[in-house]
Amino acid sequence: MTDQAIILARRKAAVKALRFFKYKAVQSANNPFAFMFDPTGKKYASDVIALCRSNHQPHNANDIAQALEDSARTGFGNCNEKAAICYSSLKSDPYLTDGNHHVTMVGAVGYDHAYCVVSDSPLTPNMTMWRLGRLAMIVDGWTEDWYFPNLDFISRTYGSAITFPNPRQTYIRVKARDHQLTPAITIDTPNRKLRKTNNRF
Repeated sequence: MTDQAIILARRKAAVKALRFFKYKAVQSANNPFAFMFDPTGKKYASDVIALCRSNHQPHNANDIAQALEDSARTGFGNCNEKAAICYSSLKSDPYLTDGNHHVTMVGAVGYDHAYCVVSDSPLTPNMTMWRLGRLAMIVDGWTEDWYFPNLDFISRTYGSAITFPNPRQTYIRVKARDHQLTPAITIDTPNRKLRKTNNRF
């Protein structure tokens, strides 16, 4: 595949993954703007997320489908749950199934944040963003953002990969760039039957 074809495929997959949040609003308890004037709602969202996490660990490949289901059902989820939703979408996206793309859910080292990386090669622990490769793409479900951190401006223009981040997205991009990242999902499980829980909301 040409660079332009790879960029286009990844961009389409990212837009599709983030579209979930347009149709199914998933509010984050740790988003400083989501519950600015509603402390009771913020506490309720935190309690729901904590209860869901008591049944699964979003960074565990065996529970990735459960994290997705809980967030979709309750309407709440922080960066771990939103990364799980993006990871599931990206792993099963037909644009990314030709062997040229490696999808990894990652956690930032020394910074509490999770997001997804689509890269040319498998990731190793404690990598810097600069080592991800020129065509690597970040998909951040928490900020509903996607971007190519190592792609020069001309290539981004040529591949229709220019995004204009808002202040919150810009802040998280800088924080993620300044910290190493490590794979949080180590087992490829693109399809898994959803497991029922007894939670009631």
